[in-house]
Amino acid sequence: MRLPFGDATSSMLAAAGQAGYVNVSWSIDPRDWAGIPADEVVANTLNDIKSGSIIMFQTSYPDQKSQALPALIKAIRDQGFEIVPLTELLYFGQ
Repeated sequence: MRLPFGDATSSMLAAAGQAGYVNVSWSIDPRDWAGIPADEVVANTLNDIKSGSIIMFQTSYPDQKSQALPALIKAIRDQGFEIVPLTELLYFGQ
C-alpha cells in the first residue's frame, strides 16, 4: 500500500503490517499531480531514474498520462532498464 503523501507513523505501519500490508514508498515523483505537460512528466522522471526506482503516478489528468507513458516507457527501455511489477522489484514470493 502507499500511504497518502508518504506520511507514515510507526503506529500506522504496525497496523498495516498486522493487516498483511507492506508500505511501499516511491523514489521518483514526476509531479504529474500538478497538471504539468506530458513532456515535463517524462523529463522529471528521467532526471532521477536508476535501477530499482519506483515511480509514483497519480490518477488525475488521464490525458497527460496517455501522452507521457508511451514516451516514458520507451525512454526507460532505451536506457537499458526493464520495467517490472512491484512484486518482482520487492522480491515477493521468492
